[in-house]
Amino acid sequence: MANITRIDTPFRLDAPFKPTGDQPRAIGELTEGLLRGDPYQTLLGATGTGKSLGYHDPVFVVEQQGDRLVPRVTAIGPLVDALLDGAPESCQTFGETTERLTGDGALSTLSFDPESGTASLTPVGAVMRHEAPAQMYRVRTACGRSATLTGDHNLWVLRDGALHLIETAQARPTDYVPVPTELPVAVEDGQTTLDLLALLDDTQTYVDIQHPALALVDAEGPGAFARAAASTGMKVPYSRLAQIRESDGNGRVRLDRLHELRRITNDFGGHWDATTCTVGSKNGTSRLPAQLPLTPDVLFLVGLYVAEGHSTRNMIVLANRAPKLRARVEATLDTFQVGYTVRASSDYQINSQVLTATLRTLCGARSREKRLPPFWPGLTDSALGTLLRAYFDGDGSVERASAVT
Repeated sequence: MANITRIDTPFRLDAPFKPTGDQPRAIGELTEGLLRGDPYQTLLGATGTGKSLGYHDPVFVVEQQGDRLVPRVTAIGPLVDALLDGAPESCQTFGETTERLTGDGALSTLSFDPESGTASLTPVGAVMRHEAPAQMYRVRTACGRSATLTGDHNLWVLRDGALHLIETAQARPTDYVPVPTELPVAVEDGQTTLDLLALLDDTQTYVDIQHPALALVDAEGPGAFARAAASTGMKVPYSRLAQIRESDGNGRVRLDRLHELRRITNDFGGHWDATTCTVGSKNGTSRLPAQLPLTPDVLFLVGLYVAEGHSTRNMIVLANRAPKLRARVEATLDTFQVGYTVRASSDYQINSQVLTATLRTLCGARSREKRLPPFWPGLTDSALGTLLRAYFDGDGSVERASAVT
């Protein structure tokens, strides 16, 4: 039998943190249990305590892709869904909560160090998804940024000249929240293209598949394409193949059907190449490259749309009367062969389903939901400057106090 020696030396924990919220009560109860000699204790916490954001709230993350760090802004809900659904074997479910420990360092985000007063990139150790509580808080800063938080979310704030760790429900209008003055990620090459197939996955978008389909036919015969097309529900596949050869507009397929064709044919027998395809409406007008180059003209149009545009389901309206800006708008639309009309109000009406879907998805449809595109952190300074210049030209001013608004 093993000998058990009781150690009566007092245990003292020194830490630079001051317990807040319900922590002092929890510490007291755990201490009482230790003094009673309880062999086991379980610390219970409310679901999502201290760390929960609303599903659609944007977060800044940096992903390790090979040797590159790729920064982006994305909604936290779809991000967590993708992490959980992509690796179900590493997930654990506790009632309404699903948790995955990441720990691979592939994803990082900014964290605040209260001792140094600085923000730095920190690997994400775990992600969690759970039902939203009955009540959440919308915290908005003076400059217009906002976030949807649970009431017990932890926030560092500057209050009365000192840092305090508070819960959301304790926030005051006079509090200051820490934000970095710059993003700690050096973007050298920068993002140069936009994958419209991924961006428009949930829209009624049609893809021109002439190049990969005919490459499959040349390698394996027309039957290979026809059998795959028929299994996706495509009617008269041989007739459709003839239309694809002629490029008369009926050879385009819906994006969801393209996914099925790629799966069944093993990416068209290895001949799939998104750079050879275009996307657009079913009738084939106003098409864009499936891999859209982020040229200065594209970034200009995005920036001006954020400043001066809005959209309905199938059209964009841009409002600006500056002659130089109008000339560039027209030249850019002509480059992409996108049709437009000028309204009596002088506004541009751009009737392009694919361009409308692209800008709505990237930047929002109406003024209150407009935002910079999520890829902006991954642009080089020069490319980001082009986008922001158009934003400023469309809706900016310099105030008397030398403030850029």
